[in-house]
Amino acid sequence: MKVVLISRCLQPQTNIHIVQGLVALVTGGASGLGKATIERLHRQGAKVALLDMAKSRGDEVVKELGGDAIFTPADVSLHS
Repeated sequence: MKVVLISRCLQPQTNIHIVQGLVALVTGGASGLGKATIERLHRQGAKVALLDMAKSRGDEVVKELGGDAIFTPADVSLHS
Protein backbone atom coordinates (compact mmCIF):
# COMPACT_ATOMS: atom_id res chain seq x y z
CA MET A 1 0.00 0.00 0.00
CA LYS A 2 1.29 3.44 -0.91
CA VAL A 3 0.47 6.37 1.38
CA VAL A 4 0.87 9.95 0.20
CA LEU A 5 0.33 12.96 2.46
CA ILE A 6 -1.25 15.88 0.64
CA SER A 7 -1.64 19.31 2.19
CA ARG A 8 -5.17 20.72 2.45
CA CYS A 9 -3.71 24.02 1.23
CA LEU A 10 -3.25 23.12 -2.42
CA GLN A 11 -2.64 26.05 -4.71
CA PRO A 12 -4.71 26.11 -7.94
CA GLN A 13 -1.62 25.65 -10.10
CA THR A 14 -0.35 22.64 -8.10
CA ASN A 15 -0.04 19.47 -10.18
CA ILE A 16 -1.60 16.67 -8.15
CA HIS A 17 -1.83 14.02 -10.86
CA ILE A 18 0.25 11.86 -8.51
CA VAL A 19 -3.00 11.02 -6.70
CA GLN A 20 -4.59 9.18 -9.62
CA GLY A 21 -5.61 5.73 -8.38
CA LEU A 22 -4.75 6.45 -4.74
CA VAL A 23 -7.17 6.76 -1.82
CA ALA A 24 -7.37 10.18 -0.16
CA LEU A 25 -8.87 10.57 3.31
CA VAL A 26 -9.97 14.13 4.06
CA THR A 27 -11.32 15.27 7.41
CA GLY A 28 -13.83 18.11 7.30
CA GLY A 29 -14.62 17.19 3.71
CA ALA A 30 -18.31 18.11 3.73
CA SER A 31 -17.81 21.87 3.45
CA GLY A 32 -15.38 24.69 2.84
CA LEU A 33 -11.74 23.94 2.07
CA GLY A 34 -12.17 20.25 2.88
CA LYS A 35 -14.98 19.93 0.32
CA ALA A 36 -12.95 21.77 -2.31
CA THR A 37 -10.04 19.42 -1.61
CA ILE A 38 -12.26 16.34 -1.92
CA GLU A 39 -13.71 17.60 -5.21
CA ARG A 40 -10.29 18.37 -6.67
CA LEU A 41 -8.72 15.07 -5.63
CA HIS A 42 -11.71 13.16 -7.02
CA ARG A 43 -11.54 15.11 -10.29
CA GLN A 44 -7.82 14.22 -10.54
CA GLY A 45 -8.60 10.50 -10.25
CA ALA A 46 -8.24 9.71 -6.56
CA LYS A 47 -10.74 7.61 -4.66
CA VAL A 48 -11.88 9.75 -1.75
CA ALA A 49 -12.96 9.01 1.79
CA LEU A 50 -14.75 11.97 3.33
CA LEU A 51 -14.78 12.19 7.13
CA ASP A 52 -16.94 14.77 8.85
CA MET A 53 -19.47 15.14 11.63
CA ALA A 54 -22.59 12.94 11.39
CA LYS A 55 -24.82 16.01 10.97
CA SER A 56 -22.76 17.36 8.06
CA ARG A 57 -23.63 17.25 4.36
CA GLY A 58 -21.19 14.36 3.80
CA ASP A 59 -23.78 12.04 2.22
CA GLU A 60 -24.87 14.79 -0.18
CA VAL A 61 -21.30 15.58 -1.21
CA VAL A 62 -20.60 11.90 -1.96
CA LYS A 63 -23.78 11.65 -4.05
CA GLU A 64 -22.70 14.73 -6.03
CA LEU A 65 -19.30 13.16 -6.74
CA GLY A 66 -20.70 9.85 -7.95
CA GLY A 67 -18.45 6.80 -7.80
CA ASP A 68 -15.17 6.28 -5.96
CA ALA A 69 -16.28 8.32 -2.95
CA ILE A 70 -17.50 7.34 0.52
CA PHE A 71 -18.65 9.27 3.59
CA THR A 72 -17.85 8.10 7.10
CA PRO A 73 -19.21 10.12 10.03
CA ALA A 74 -16.35 10.87 12.41
CA ASP A 75 -15.41 13.35 15.12
CA VAL A 76 -11.65 13.82 15.05
CA SER A 77 -11.61 16.78 17.42
CA LEU A 78 -9.39 16.55 20.46
CA HIS A 79 -11.21 15.95 23.72
CA SER A 80 -9.43 16.38 27.02
